[in-house]
Amino acid sequence: MKRSQQTMDLFIAKKRVEDKDLFKVEKDSELSVEYPEDCFQACDSMQKNDIGNYIESISTIDDHLKCELLERPWKPSLGFKLPFSTHNKKGKQEKRFLNQSHLDSFPWLIYSDAKKGVFCKYCALFFTATMGGSHKHVTLQKLVKKPLTVFAKLLGKDGDLCTHEKRQYHRNSVQAAKDFLNTHCAPERNVMNRISSQRLQQIQENRQRLKPIVETILFLGRQNIPLRGHRDDGELCKEADTEPLMNEGNFRELLQFKDNSGGTALANHLENTHSNAAYISENTQNQLTECCAEEIRRVILERVKESKYYCVIFDETTDISHSSQLSLCLSYVYKNQRHEDFIAFENVHESCFKDSSPSFEPKVSGKVLGQLVIRQIKKLNLDLMNCVGIGTDGCSLMISEQLGAVAEIQKEAKYATRCPCFNDTINLSMSKTSKVQSIRNCIGIIKEVAHFFNASPQRNHVLLNVVNAQLKDMCETHWVERSECLIQFLDQIEKIVEALEYISQWTEPASSFKAQALLSALQNIEFVVALHCQLAIFTLCLPLSRLFQKKTVDLTGAAALVTDLLSVLNKQRVNCNEEFSSIFSKASQVLSKPDVAIELPRITKKNQMHRANIPVSTPEDYYRQAIYIPLLDSVTCDLQSRFSVETLSSCDLTCLLPRNILLLNNEALTLKVKTFCSTYGNLISTNPSLEWALLSEVHLWKEKWIQSGDSITLPESVEEALQACDEDVYLLVNSFLKILLTLPISVSSDERSFSSRRLKMWLRNQMGQERLTGLALLHIHREIKVDLDRVIDRFANSGN
Repeated sequence: MKRSQQTMDLFIAKKRVEDKDLFKVEKDSELSVEYPEDCFQACDSMQKNDIGNYIESISTIDDHLKCELLERPWKPSLGFKLPFSTHNKKGKQEKRFLNQSHLDSFPWLIYSDAKKGVFCKYCALFFTATMGGSHKHVTLQKLVKKPLTVFAKLLGKDGDLCTHEKRQYHRNSVQAAKDFLNTHCAPERNVMNRISSQRLQQIQENRQRLKPIVETILFLGRQNIPLRGHRDDGELCKEADTEPLMNEGNFRELLQFKDNSGGTALANHLENTHSNAAYISENTQNQLTECCAEEIRRVILERVKESKYYCVIFDETTDISHSSQLSLCLSYVYKNQRHEDFIAFENVHESCFKDSSPSFEPKVSGKVLGQLVIRQIKKLNLDLMNCVGIGTDGCSLMISEQLGAVAEIQKEAKYATRCPCFNDTINLSMSKTSKVQSIRNCIGIIKEVAHFFNASPQRNHVLLNVVNAQLKDMCETHWVERSECLIQFLDQIEKIVEALEYISQWTEPASSFKAQALLSALQNIEFVVALHCQLAIFTLCLPLSRLFQKKTVDLTGAAALVTDLLSVLNKQRVNCNEEFSSIFSKASQVLSKPDVAIELPRITKKNQMHRANIPVSTPEDYYRQAIYIPLLDSVTCDLQSRFSVETLSSCDLTCLLPRNILLLNNEALTLKVKTFCSTYGNLISTNPSLEWALLSEVHLWKEKWIQSGDSITLPESVEEALQACDEDVYLLVNSFLKILLTLPISVSSDERSFSSRRLKMWLRNQMGQERLTGLALLHIHREIKVDLDRVIDRFANSGN
């Protein structure tokens, strides 16, 4: 259809300002241009002020939201296609449309896109009775409890809108709304406050009394200090009481400390208030903690909704109370910076099997975890269609194509791609080193030596005198972290041998016998060579493992590091003779001090299954082929299989980086654009011309870096590229770069949240789930400032 150029310019300008439609068009200054009708429809996915979203729970919404719905309700933007109703008139189907003129003529009338109808905002919010009409016997539905969706007769003497405007209940609702706005914006105008001026003063005093209590909870939560002690009820104990040395717990003791430090408001409150109104009981602590947590979660969710695109990161483990805890984090881009924020803990068995019988087997499957994550996302009021990635570890419970948690979430989050944990993938590849028998035996010997010294204070005393340090235990789960243990063991191997020699001379048979056996194992050439070989591999992977745990590393940087690691390993495989010669030389130096002979092991003519039987002439050739080459091949092959081209490219979005886009010709760019549009097209925009618009922007984006030449250093990371991408010029490219930056590379944020479970330790392992999540949010998100007034508002609106 034809539209004037002025209308089109207004539409484009509005969309640029509102940042809600990513459709970009080219304007012709002289001719009218034909555009698809749907490009004039507003793409407003937020609509947080749409009254239809809250009509079911209108009686429970807080005053702030009620004020927003009254003063700033959601309105259809320019070009929005309003609905119509179909009617049968004289055998013909006719359409009756709702027009913008109806909304302009009646200020109380608002349109709800969620309910596809119109409401009276005053009656919907402030009419509390169930009956109305002239005789108050009619059940009010349309415009009040339900939307008006039939537009056959809106105007005129008997029209729905004019009739509603004349009703007394409508006038009463309008007056109630005006009174509400007056008192909400200025509490001193409230009639009750005017009648009793002391009531307003009492409210302010009560809020001042609550502030030091909330501050105490915030302090203890931030510092991960337990709140409760042996007893946590009744009045506070004073110095003159019979038991002045009783420990009442950190919360109550800190309140007393603040009281003694000269806080007049808190002192008056604790001294003059009855014990059942002091707001320091365990129930009030939980409620205030939850209010603080909700305030932190509100800040995070506002950022996520502003960024639009987000990724879900989750992991599951067992805590000290033997509960299966699922940790949920969200990854998003806010102000062109990547964030990974913890949101909640969820008890898997309590949430999924709470109504099951004792005979039921509460088996946790991928489907159960997936449904639990979906429920949590919907509970947070986030749109699953805006979820662009799912970050998990590599276990089958998560990644199974048929029964995994990722597949279950992707049924509702259609644009979400699986983002493997790079750190976990490297760790799994390192675990493949145990397939080499010599490496497996080496790890076992090191564990036995550490256990031998740590299990006895007498042996540990000898170790401290000789080595001046304690041996680190081998990490059972993170294989890459074992390199620290291997480095320490290799540095101290001479002194460890010396300590074992001392213990082997003891008269205690158990210690002397075990020390002699371990001494023989450590002075074996196979053990020393295996130790040096695996240390050479582990030290290559350790920096990457530590780097992948940072929140700031994006997918492009991680993929480049993995590619470099594979390149180094392949070069070492090609030059294995030179590489192993250096390793064998170091191992020979270690064995030269105890004067251990470096010889070939016994080789038979007959092949054996469980023992290397390689016909070579020198020990170096034998151990290179028996240990080093199998170790190198197992790690390299496993890394190549886990880090496929599809995993590292992430739907080819990395080609939008300047250093990559300059290498592509026009034909390759066209293919890439088609891939982007087929994968994320409907998420970005429903316009059929999206592919054409994106291709135009991509060519402009490429030309920008061609023209810059050597004058501008090309951005290395996605975050740098996003900051250099002007959203007003490259609207679609900017959106795709945000999606790329949003994708996580590890589940380290979940693992860090598990570390914060120190707040749930053996001294307090019966903590409730809400309290656990609240304290975890306070401890983890120290950078988010909690507004005390908003916390007290939440507490007051909760009915306490």
